[in-house]
Amino acid sequence: MSASFTRIDTVFLPVTDLDRSIQWYTGTFGFPIRWTHTEGGYACLDIGETPLTLVRTDAVTPEAHMRFNFFVTDPDAAHRQLTERGAGPSAIHHDGNLQWFDFTDPDGHKLGVCHFSE
Repeated sequence: MSASFTRIDTVFLPVTDLDRSIQWYTGTFGFPIRWTHTEGGYACLDIGETPLTLVRTDAVTPEAHMRFNFFVTDPDAAHRQLTERGAGPSAIHHDGNLQWFDFTDPDGHKLGVCHFSE
């Protein structure tokens, strides 16, 4: 019998300060906390079908490329929100049907926001 892979259950993101990251992700995006296990160094944020699990670690090495994109229905509104909340997003780029921009979290992870007609 073969396994049936149906979805990604969660995305794990290493963070150096779990409390700071919880506050930043919930405050910047409004994501509710699904569960926390602070003694173990985990917090799961409910962001839709695939939650984001923050994992406490001693050091983070930010990647040169984006860790992941957030899909939005209104990139201009998302850009304004992130600007107002101090996330410092780049300019919105346009490439045909695709619009995107990037920003960094408190640990320096490069994250993206994208929109395209579905």
